[in-house]
Amino acid sequence: MKRKIFKVLFTLNILVVFLFFTYYINLKYEKYYDYNIKYIINSKVRINKKIIYIDKINLSKEVVKADKNFGNLKNNLVYYNDFNVNNKIIIFGHSGNGHNAYFKDLYKLSIDDEVIIYDNGKEYKYILVNKYLIDEYDNYILKEEENSKKMLLVTCDNIDDSKRLVIELVKTL
Repeated sequence: MKRKIFKVLFTLNILVVFLFFTYYINLKYEKYYDYNIKYIINSKVRINKKIIYIDKINLSKEVVKADKNFGNLKNNLVYYNDFNVNNKIIIFGHSGNGHNAYFKDLYKLSIDDEVIIYDNGKEYKYILVNKYLIDEYDNYILKEEENSKKMLLVTCDNIDDSKRLVIELVKTL
């Protein structure tokens, strides 16, 4: 009888320790994640860099200029052509399951969601106004638009690789 009680108590102790450890690790990870986001947003790291921050999908990532043939898209978020907050900005990123799939949750965004861009230490807020799919070879979205204050986030569709998900945002005042 004592042996059975001991086994039950021992098992309960192990379970309690496991649950506490799991809770502690999750709590520590959340603090670490929050710290990194706040550090990137509030520090000098953002000076002379372009950073996109989307709270809804837990994304905070530097955006770099696309090189010839978009070769650096493999491990980065890249902007096409020019990065001027008063003109149309187009940012490309991978979706999927890899470590570099920074736009994997982009489809979760909804109308009126907010995206923040930090450009050379200044903050610019954008509001989502439209989301749509285009064919992979459609290039009309690349057309320059001066004074449009638009931003397009572009990635592969999660269901059909031949389609591109386009998230259209407009800069707020």
